[in-house]
Amino acid sequence: MSAVRCAICLMLLPVAAAPAQEGFTDPRDHRSYGVVEVAGLRWMTENLGYVARNSACYDHLEENCEKLGRLYPWEIALQACPDGWHLATDYEWQAVELALGVPFEELAANQERGEPAGERIKLSGSHALKFPYAGYSTPEGEFRGKDETAAIWTASEADFNHAWHRDLDGERTGIYRSRVYKPWRLSVRCVQNHLEPAAGESESEAAASR
Repeated sequence: MSAVRCAICLMLLPVAAAPAQEGFTDPRDHRSYGVVEVAGLRWMTENLGYVARNSACYDHLEENCEKLGRLYPWEIALQACPDGWHLATDYEWQAVELALGVPFEELAANQERGEPAGERIKLSGSHALKFPYAGYSTPEGEFRGKDETAAIWTASEADFNHAWHRDLDGERTGIYRSRVYKPWRLSVRCVQNHLEPAAGESESEAAASR
């Protein structure tokens, strides 16, 4: 078994975390989120809605923030989750995808992977993660994709100008993994911190999960 395979498999084992809870209320704004355990990690079941610098509601309408969460550029997304939580890393996403049935050999592909795993985590799907089609925003502030696309940052850099993200849409049944220019605004999904970094994570990914 390769070192990379071992790294992902280790993430499927239970990890040290804070005591179990049915939900979480962000003390900064008193907004409440559901919490679900997936692949040994505790994920919020809604997109983050905290008001952070340079974040935005889709079309600047507060009602969209209430339903869909806010949209954040990557540098802000890295810091937006509350204390004790962090923006999910690419490795943490891969652990979830493996648990959903995405074949191991497809996990690191820069493309749609794991049909029909994406159907399960859409808002209409059977899984508790339930990503809404919240859309996204260009660096120039043009809003696109509401009711069509869920675009979610990971904490993992692809290169100096880009970071990895995940994408779901109504015309695909898999989960798309690709690089996105960091100034674009996407959704944020927070994961509860674990005490030890997963094997195979980069230093920046490990730091993000603490």
